[in-house]
Amino acid sequence: MHLRKPKTASIKINRIAREVIPIAWPNDAGGCDHLAVKPADIGLKEAGVVADLAYPLYIQQHALKRLKERIGIVPGMAQHAL
Repeated sequence: MHLRKPKTASIKINRIAREVIPIAWPNDAGGCDHLAVKPADIGLKEAGVVADLAYPLYIQQHALKRLKERIGIVPGMAQHAL
């Protein structure tokens, strides 16, 4: 097992910069498989959305901090199990 620091990015939500982390799962080769979802798979079929293109999934850093504060979840694999 290897510990890898995730690559973070910053995105703006309602004009506020938020730190996000791509959601990934460890694979058998020692790397990570990043998760992605097609908009059509979650019911988004509006104009301007490419329904068949898979978009990467991210979680906001503050959401992970809130999980730790509210339910005492330990950072790492326990968060991924949710």
